[in-house]
Amino acid sequence: MPKIVTVTGANGFVGKNLIIHLERMEGVEVLKVSRETSESDLKNFLLKSDAVVHLAGSNRPKYEGEYQEINVDFTDKIASILKDSSKCKKIIYSSSQKVHDQNDYGNSKRGAEDVLINTLGPAMNVAIFRYTNIFGKWSRPFYNSVVSTFCHQIARNESISISDPANVVNLVYIEDVITSILSVLNNDKTNGHEIIEKIEGEREITLGELSSLVKSFGEIRKTSMVPDFADSFVQKLYATYTSYLPEDSFAYDLELKTDNRGDLFEIIKSPHFGQMFFSTTKPGITRGNHYHHTKIEKFIVVKGEALIKFRRIDSDEVIEYRVTGGTGRVVDIPIGYTHSITNIGSEDMLVLFYSTEVFNPEKPDTYFKEV
Repeated sequence: MPKIVTVTGANGFVGKNLIIHLERMEGVEVLKVSRETSESDLKNFLLKSDAVVHLAGSNRPKYEGEYQEINVDFTDKIASILKDSSKCKKIIYSSSQKVHDQNDYGNSKRGAEDVLINTLGPAMNVAIFRYTNIFGKWSRPFYNSVVSTFCHQIARNESISISDPANVVNLVYIEDVITSILSVLNNDKTNGHEIIEKIEGEREITLGELSSLVKSFGEIRKTSMVPDFADSFVQKLYATYTSYLPEDSFAYDLELKTDNRGDLFEIIKSPHFGQMFFSTTKPGITRGNHYHHTKIEKFIVVKGEALIKFRRIDSDEVIEYRVTGGTGRVVDIPIGYTHSITNIGSEDMLVLFYSTEVFNPEKPDTYFKEV
């Protein structure tokens, strides 16, 4: 890793995320360039640097000519300074897949690429990433990404508007973008240019599918039902969604189910991994007295004293386990054993349960039988 790295666009979406990573690295000094940086400081930073990550750019111009001024002319200024540097050996440029389109934005990004390659020549390593739509934490709603807009709206119970649900977008997660940048910074290549058209983790999805996924995240607090996090894209998308929750709405209440035995809360459910729920049980009260053919459960006593009994349904022998809360002891519930859990202490017992299946009253795989 170069010792001194200058990052342009330091206050932008990608810049903020990259700088967090760079500043955590031992022996790396980060020089930050923003719109407020003076020309003298810019020149000083660039000439001191071992590498430059050029993220500054305009994709929603506020005035005519901003594409040229920010994307092309500013890049030309950077390249003109760096060509006289004997220290800097690498520049990474954040370009766009839009260079393949015939529009003002794409043309300006392509122009910036040409400036870097032609001005700096083969003596410096010029790495150009043609990113697609980047999403993740700190992206501005209604500006950087459709993902940030959808997440912002659903997290506030606002409706999503889509002109064409069949429209396909190609998305890439901010942490995958940062990984791609750090990989180039860490490699030993110090000359020649390279253009990276695609990075690992990119995903195509229709706007209809995207909106449905984000809407499902908003329903989790009501249903406790989560999607399949084995799909890394879904996991990244949900992680992004949580970053758009209003700061006064991080906490939420679960549905409380109460009877004469105590209370029960369903924490999280998924058809892909089952469910977790939490119960309180009053002293002397027994829960259970049922068995399963396929469903597996695990009991974790968090607080109190529990007596867990088992009996294989074709046997008369009763097996007992005494478990004290707070010991981290997990009890497996094998199939074919009727089982019960009794609070044998003097205070409410708190137990965390895991089941490999979400309870389905039409196919409960739960059959009453006294231990």
